[in-house]
This record gives sequence, structure tokens and C-alpha cells, in this order.
Amino acid sequence: MQLPAILEEKYQNCSGHTGVVLVKGISGVGKSYQAEQFLHKHEDELFILMLMPNNSYPHEYEVFNEGFFKCITSDLLAEKDSSGLPKILKEVVRAIPYTEQYLLRYVDDGEHPIDDTQFQVLTNRGSRIRRHVIPYLMQLIETLSGGKRICIYCDNIQLYDRPSFNVVMDLIRVEESDRTQEWFTLLLYTENGLSPEIGHPDIQEEYTGLRELTDIHFDEVSVQKCRLEDMPVLCHSIIHELKKKSIFRKFAGTPDFTPEQYKCLYDHSGGIISHIQQALCNLMRQDLICCENGLLTSSYDWECTEVKQCIEDPVKKHIENIYKREKHNQTTLEHASILGEEFYSSYLNDIFHLNYDIQKILNQITEKYQILIPQKNLNRRKDWSFVNRLHHSKVYEFIERVENYHLSVADFLEKNEPRNYEEIERHLLVVGEQERAFPVRIKN
Repeated sequence: MQLPAILEEKYQNCSGHTGVVLVKGISGVGKSYQAEQFLHKHEDELFILMLMPNNSYPHEYEVFNEGFFKCITSDLLAEKDSSGLPKILKEVVRAIPYTEQYLLRYVDDGEHPIDDTQFQVLTNRGSRIRRHVIPYLMQLIETLSGGKRICIYCDNIQLYDRPSFNVVMDLIRVEESDRTQEWFTLLLYTENGLSPEIGHPDIQEEYTGLRELTDIHFDEVSVQKCRLEDMPVLCHSIIHELKKKSIFRKFAGTPDFTPEQYKCLYDHSGGIISHIQQALCNLMRQDLICCENGLLTSSYDWECTEVKQCIEDPVKKHIENIYKREKHNQTTLEHASILGEEFYSSYLNDIFHLNYDIQKILNQITEKYQILIPQKNLNRRKDWSFVNRLHHSKVYEFIERVENYHLSVADFLEKNEPRNYEEIERHLLVVGEQERAFPVRIKN
């Protein structure tokens, strides 16, 4: 399911409640692009407060102030009481630092001059936002919304200045009984962002707190894998992000690959978005993709050596990265690859005597790296598989002296499962034991 469809489902499910959806994923996979597709669909029914960092090192309250005060116009303020500012706005301005540089921009437009009293209110900075002001801020946003459902859209929250991040979290925590309208908050977090101000531990701490609030509908979406039918939209969003880099600016077009090319890219990547992103990056660097009449196409056969190398390289690097992260990852994956593309996890201990919690490691590898898939069909004997043949073969390539491993499997099966003819024969033939495999074939 594509991200807009997932967001649509979450949005509808939290109708009548305060909803929060966190979308996580690496950079360039189309989180922002697809989230904005969802927002565009609902723009007539939503009052959208867009909080988007303009640089990697914002000043205190910069992200919140920039987004919030874009919602305020001089005409709106002129309609208020004689002071030109409603009480709730005064309270907000008194408590949030650096607001005058934003408010003066929108109020003093020449048509509605501000007097000395108003100027003093606007320039009265606070050193830190105070919790008691949050209800005033919420009330002001609800007033500005004109009765529409309110959506706070927070892109790249890892780049927020910490005070802006705290304001958003405090707004989310306001009790539902204190709100007059429905609120929906969409948080986008880039997991591989450089030098994040808001780190992963900060986000995890907030998750825990939000989940404990019973009146909040909280959901988390991790954008890591896709389906074959998602490929055209995904490739479009990935290339859209890549074109922001100077090296790729010449690719000013929309991807228009053939169904066969999309399928080739999907099959080799296993649908893992980071692999697809890196493969497209490699193809563009090698000029195996070109731009003609506003369309990005490739005249190459994507099964040829040059293209296959571009597509397969991310898989090899991914496996190398997995091996660096945890000492049992390499041992577990390599022994699993000896068993085959699909394997029975209990064999890892029964045959190779790996003295640690195999299921825990398999689950961790699956959750973090998506290289394995648990088989949920209870009728199947083999309860795990690699995500595809390429990932299996690349793991297998790292192994030295495979002969001993295959002989250990054959010995175990002959002793404990002598009727498992095909598997016994397969492991014997891999190591060139034709004479020993021949009687097995006769029995079969």
C-alpha cells in the first residue's frame, strides 16, 4: 500500500479523536512528496499548519514561528478588538521568544499601522515558552482555522530546533476535552539525517509518552519496503529528491521506464527502498538513464552486466553493513544461506550448534534490515526465507570453505531425516560428492 493510502486509512480511523501519525524512513524515499499528496487531497477540509525547517541549524523557535505566523494575516488581525490584537494572541506573544520579527512582518503593512501599545506587545519577548500558554496557542489556532479540522504537518522533525519540537509535543498532549475541534498531526522523521538536533532517543521517549495518553490515536508507519505496483510512484519520488543534488540536476524529467525495467529493479532489490534508491543513483551516475523530451528513460537491457552491477551493488553493501552491526548477524545469515533460500530455523542450532538465541537474532535482522521474511504458513516446514534469490546468493558469496558446512548438513539429514532425499542430494552435489549422492538418487 502506498503511503498516501496508508495515511488516508489512519486519518479516517482517528476521526472524532486527536490523531498522531509518525512516518519514518531514510532520506529520498518520498515521505514528503507522498505526504503532501495526501494533504493536497484534503486541503479544502483541513486547516494545515506546515512546520518545515528551512535550514539544518534553525534558531530557537524558528521552525514553529515561521510556520505559525504564516497563518496570520494583517486583515485577520485588523478585524479583532481595538488594540488590534486579541487577548489570546497577546498571551502567545508574551511567552514565545522572537515573535516580533514575524508578527511585525504581517501586521505593519502600511494599511493597518500599529501604535506604541501594540508595538510593546509585539516586542515583549519571553525567555522560554511557558506551559500555561499552550491552551492559548491552541485556542488561537482553532480560531484561525475557521471551524476546519486542524492538521499540524511536521516535515523533517529531526532538524527542528528543540523549543519548536517541544511546542509541537505540548500541543499534541492537550487533553481532548479541552479542544473544540479535531486535530490530526503528521510527523515525518528522516532516520539517516545528518547531525539531527532531535535525535532518535528523543523521538522514542516522546513515542512512549504519547502511547500512554489514552485519548490520542497514535500510529507509526515505517517506509522501508514497497510492492511492485508502487514502483512508478516510488521511483518518481526518489528521483525528485535526487535531482536536488547538483550532480543530478540534468535529470530534469519524469521516470518512464518499461514494466520490465521496473520489475527487474524490484526483483533485484527485494522491494527494499534503500536498495532501489541506491540502484537509481548508480544508474544515473553511470549515464544508463537519460532524459529525452522531459522523460527519463533507459534504452539498455537491464539484465546486461553494466546495469545488473548498478542494481546489485546496493545489496552487497547492505549485507556488509549488516555484518558490521552485530557479531551474530554474519554467523546467522551465512549458516542460513547454506541451508538454502528457504530454511528451517531450528537447523541452525541442530546442525551448526550456534549457542545463542537464534529466533531473537532472526527477528532483529528482519526488523532492522528486511533481508529475511518469516513464513507464516504453518503447513510449511521451512519457517524462514531470504527476501529474494539475490540476497541469498550475495550472503552465500561471503562464505569461505562452504564444503564443510554442506557436508555437515548432509550428515545430519542422513542420520535424522533419511527420507529427505532431495535435500541430502543437493548438499552432496554442491561439494562434488557424486558417488555418495548416487545411492540417494536411486532411493529417490
